[in-house]
Amino acid sequence: MSSTSILVALSAIAAVAVALGYSVNLLARRPLLNPWLLGLGALALAGAANLWLLLRIDFFDTDDAFRQGQRFGQYAAGPVAIPLLFLVWQARRFNRREKGPDALKGSFASAVGVTLAFVVVSALVSAVVSPLITRSSAERAARHETAVARARAEALVRVASQASATLPTVVDSETVLFRVEAKGGRLIYHYRMIHLLKTDVAPGALAGFQVSIVQESCSKQATRDQFLRQGVVLENNYYDKDDQLITTAEVSTDSCAALTK
Repeated sequence: MSSTSILVALSAIAAVAVALGYSVNLLARRPLLNPWLLGLGALALAGAANLWLLLRIDFFDTDDAFRQGQRFGQYAAGPVAIPLLFLVWQARRFNRREKGPDALKGSFASAVGVTLAFVVVSALVSAVVSPLITRSSAERAARHETAVARARAEALVRVASQASATLPTVVDSETVLFRVEAKGGRLIYHYRMIHLLKTDVAPGALAGFQVSIVQESCSKQATRDQFLRQGVVLENNYYDKDDQLITTAEVSTDSCAALTK
């Protein structure tokens, strides 16, 4: 999908409506209506359809408000705003006092030339400028994502530090949480199964155990809001009573989504 192609398509749709308006005036041999207002109406409908299609494919579906705004401006608002300004300008210039078919034909020919020039120039400018804007936007997005990741990592370090102040904590008769740490975008929990040896665990039982951990975490609204939707991965490491790693269960938005499939 290209913002340039969307711009050209919306401009062409508006131009067809303008031509229809001029055709009505030529057939009536007098300026019955302002053709550029038809163009504005067509642009509004086409722009709304474009936005609906983008929403339907979840194009703006991201938890990052910065990226969401960037996509909306580049693929929804921008392609509408540029032809909108042109149509408003032309609508204000339209002369209802033109008399006779010759005057109307001249006005129509001028409008066709101006519109074609606008579409061509807009396409060329967009084709040249769009890569520059995209590159600049990508750089800004990368800086933004880096800043967000850094802030998230610092927040997770604070969470891990606060949680560690109360450890070890008995979770149940079999499990003790003995360490919490943060690494990048991960919050890592270390549990010890105090009455279990790794050799006592049937290999087939681990998959079901991992699923139960994911289900439990995904079912908690606070966990989803505070961590998962912020891009944090929760890593749960389980050790036997001799500190041998038994299994790891990772919880993320993807693993939660996989449960519903």
